[in-house]
Amino acid sequence: MGISLDKSHRVFPQNGAEAERSKVQNGDTLVCITGGRTGAVGYISGLHERAYINQHVCLIRPSKAINSRLLAQILFSEIGQLHFRMAQYGLKQGMGFEQVANTTIPLPPRVAQEKIAAEIDAQNAKVKRVIGKIDTSVDRLREYRAALITAAVTGQIDVDTYGKAGTTSATLDRIEEEMQA
Repeated sequence: MGISLDKSHRVFPQNGAEAERSKVQNGDTLVCITGGRTGAVGYISGLHERAYINQHVCLIRPSKAINSRLLAQILFSEIGQLHFRMAQYGLKQGMGFEQVANTTIPLPPRVAQEKIAAEIDAQNAKVKRVIGKIDTSVDRLREYRAALITAAVTGQIDVDTYGKAGTTSATLDRIEEEMQA
């Protein structure tokens, strides 16, 4: 759901009401309504420059009744994405503002919304940490595989007898220990 402005195209919007209507603020939720990314959801936080949406994006600025982060999380969830897929019909790949506006959103009390949004963020952070560890392990295993192939090709190890002695690899043991940490 994060939005990176690093590779975004820069445009100069018209002045006046159109510029104000399309100007993005922290706490806004953006939904792509046309093209191959229809239904993609972005949440604006930490915005440090002026930014504007174009005609392919629906800007949602929720009232105080709903936690803006939770709104984005709901729309990003499988249920929100299912609603967006169902809002598209026939061969049309896209939605209008009306389909986005008609999305049903569960609305628990505001205090509960804060807790739910925080818990979702905490669980997502855990998942990201696990993914990071997995990516690191995959990289290390690729390096180990390359080193093992090089050692076998250069004759540093005998492939026929390697591993038959009943001992384990210290390198693999170290990688496994790091994965469990």
